[in-house]
Amino acid sequence: MSSRIAQGLALLAWGWWAGFLWLAPLLVAMLEASHRVKWRWDFSDREFDRLTDVTVFATLAAVVYAISSHGSHGVLLVVTWTPMLLFPLLAAQRFSHLGGVQMGSIFLSLRRRRRFGDPLALRRVDLSLPYLALCLLAAGTAVAELDPWFFPVSLLVAALALYPVRSSAWPTGAWVASLAVVAMLGFATQQGVRQAQYNLEEWVIYWLQGLIGDHQDPSELTTAIGRIGELKLSDRIAWQLSPDSGARVPELLPRAVFRRYGYGRWSATELEPKPVPPLLGDDGWRLRGDGEGTRSLTLSGDLPDQQGLLPLPQGAASISGLLAESVRMNELGTLAVDGTPEFVRYRVAYGGEGGYMPPGEEDLELPPNLEATLREIVQRLGLAGLSPRQAAARLEVWFEGEFRYTLFRREMRYDIPPLRDFLLHSKAGHCEYFATAGVLLLRAAGVPARYVSGFAVVEYSDLSDSWLLRKRHAHAWVLMHGEDGWENADFTPAAWVDEEAETAPWWGGISDLWTLLDYAMQRAAMDREEDEGNLLYYLLLAVLAAILAKRLYNRPKRLLAEGEADSWGWRGGQGMESPFLDLLERLRARDLGPRRGETGGMWLERLRGLAPQGLDLEMMQEGLRLHYRLRFDPRGLAPEERARLAEVVRGLLVRWRSGSGG
Repeated sequence: MSSRIAQGLALLAWGWWAGFLWLAPLLVAMLEASHRVKWRWDFSDREFDRLTDVTVFATLAAVVYAISSHGSHGVLLVVTWTPMLLFPLLAAQRFSHLGGVQMGSIFLSLRRRRRFGDPLALRRVDLSLPYLALCLLAAGTAVAELDPWFFPVSLLVAALALYPVRSSAWPTGAWVASLAVVAMLGFATQQGVRQAQYNLEEWVIYWLQGLIGDHQDPSELTTAIGRIGELKLSDRIAWQLSPDSGARVPELLPRAVFRRYGYGRWSATELEPKPVPPLLGDDGWRLRGDGEGTRSLTLSGDLPDQQGLLPLPQGAASISGLLAESVRMNELGTLAVDGTPEFVRYRVAYGGEGGYMPPGEEDLELPPNLEATLREIVQRLGLAGLSPRQAAARLEVWFEGEFRYTLFRREMRYDIPPLRDFLLHSKAGHCEYFATAGVLLLRAAGVPARYVSGFAVVEYSDLSDSWLLRKRHAHAWVLMHGEDGWENADFTPAAWVDEEAETAPWWGGISDLWTLLDYAMQRAAMDREEDEGNLLYYLLLAVLAAILAKRLYNRPKRLLAEGEADSWGWRGGQGMESPFLDLLERLRARDLGPRRGETGGMWLERLRGLAPQGLDLEMMQEGLRLHYRLRFDPRGLAPEERARLAEVVRGLLVRWRSGSGG
């Protein structure tokens, strides 16, 4: 009984934590019904082979679907589905007259060996305990946070499941004490592993909303200027860039452009993004002019929120292959999309000037609290009167020689603005400091300039034959209006790339391999119409369920008499001469025989819990296995095996009589 309670509790726990509370009680009711009904389906081992194959195929299909739809997180999702995927196999065992599943049905490698009478392949196993463990594993996978109830519930389930199969050589008190020790060790291990996970996530996956490369607002960006501590960016691959054959790869890939600065925040709120006109077809969009470009490249990456800002090369003219409900762009070239898949891939045609909007008064605007400092530095460096390129070159030399790049700021002065402290005192910061200072100094020198946030294209992968844009490659630079229109100017010291690379974790290659595999699978599934695919999936599932229900309804059933066990062969047929049946009759007379709805494995579990005096359960298990083969194996038993069965039964009877006085 305790094992049945454990099975039901494990299924309900899975339903609660995995979000299938509507389904779990139905599955529990089906399993409990197997103990209540008076019939069993006449399944053959070959049909169990087919059911196992279908279960394996369904699991593999679920893995492919989950990864293609949810990326790398799909693997954990499939783990939470395992109680659903494997339930048909357990239910078939519970409602079958066989009482167990052959090892040859479960493992393909053993299936052929059944022809030669391999005992391991012919051995029947009860799937109840492994299924219970899978329910706990699936529930644990679905627990997002450390739920205080999960460990106690898991411990209770384990205790209920293991109690019937405990060794009768040890008293109950010793068994409970051992379980308590194991539970404490398990809890301590769980806490240690969880703490290690937290430490790992702190160093590797440290997300700061609103920082470089992660903003989602095309009209405003809050920088990390003025923040104390270390700016940590993930090593995870954000985008993958593949240029056309022979095309020059852009060194910088803009994502958003801004004009107005104040108190650590850049904005372009005065420029409302406008809908982008589509090209011919439903996945092409014209960004400027006639949409023609001299070069092209392809970008692919994740948009988990199904919206965001897309990185584009300067001078982007059109994009194609982008599935989106809405595409909007402001006059600065910032492109915002909405209603996209979680994984996007698009091709960009580009070439020519990329500012999209001629310079205006806002491109020379200086914040009042910094204007005096900026003009003083311009005068000291002699930038006034220089051409835009000359002024940019002089600023680059100044920043490279007197400043240093760092992601860590130990302290900050609060009596002056952070950017003034950067220019006059600390002279150390990350790219947002250098880009902001560069824009404002160029403006103070009379050069129209804008702030750009995007990615630096600095890492090529031979494995994927593409350029990788990681989160830590997020960058900020200057867009200035020079002699030939809008030009990029990057004032961050060049050493920043090497310093960022040194922070990459040693296991990054493994993570990269998984991400690239994920991207490859996502690209392979891009052409699929997901809604139609889901509809077809549900229709197919309904048809298969109807066919299965009809076949089960029409399948021959074996009626069980009151008090009769599931598969013990009281009603005649092959193997009625089995001496094991005599032993079963004697045990039933002492209320130790198998009960209605009880499989062989469940019966032995109950006997272990009762620990009847004089009954050798190891010999009982051997006799039960030989009895099963005599009853249900078409080849029956060889003469020496029949002799062994008779010997086992005689031994059991002698020991039981001497031990119980019967």
